[in-house]
Amino acid sequence: MKKILAVLALAFAASASAQVRDFVAPDGSYTFLKDSQGRTILGMGVRPTANPNLGLTMGTPFYDGPTSQWYWYTGTGWTSSFSMVESLVPKIPDTFALGSAGFPFTDVHVARSIQGGEVQQLVDAAAATPSITIAIPTNGHRAGELSWTATSLSGADQLVAVGSQRWWATDTAGTPVCGINKIGTDGEGHSGGANTLACTWTNVVATTNCALSVTCTNNLAATQAISIYRRVTTNLPATITYQ
Repeated sequence: MKKILAVLALAFAASASAQVRDFVAPDGSYTFLKDSQGRTILGMGVRPTANPNLGLTMGTPFYDGPTSQWYWYTGTGWTSSFSMVESLVPKIPDTFALGSAGFPFTDVHVARSIQGGEVQQLVDAAAATPSITIAIPTNGHRAGELSWTATSLSGADQLVAVGSQRWWATDTAGTPVCGINKIGTDGEGHSGGANTLACTWTNVVATTNCALSVTCTNNLAATQAISIYRRVTTNLPATITYQ
């Protein structure tokens, strides 16, 4: 038992030496957390107005308790001018600026889930409806893939159609050209009965944008409700708007 306790004591001592340690002001007004190499990680309390031999590094965050405000150390002083992201939601840009341009970190990139997609309600057998708009910069180019799934009812019969397209676009001197190609064979009309659901996509020029447009038809008589779920992937930065 004594040997086991001795081993545990040595292990604890070894781990403690690598732990974060505190640097507390003589009057206890502020505390800085430093790593085992003496680098500042975080400060809190009453923000010091200068760097009196504190060894602060540029970018050190500090939470000032009296003002309930976060600050960053610039190398010569403090700034509260920076951006913080509180929530990441779809349909906004995938790149978020953090901190300040003068700090070594500037952007965080969001990797979206490959499951699920934006939903759009369609009118049965209507003319092609703009579904996704992609901005094309002057003298630029964009390309990617679209995957989609449409659902509908034919009485009690459930219908589902699924497919994918490759789309591309170029712009020369302000004149965009938009194209689209089907990938393989769309799985259209899957159901437990005789009715079918089919969708057709086009890529049309819309001023300086390309509009991926779709028309879907449920072959049951009368007009049926149709929902289509879409997801666009691209290897090039693009501004994508779901309708």
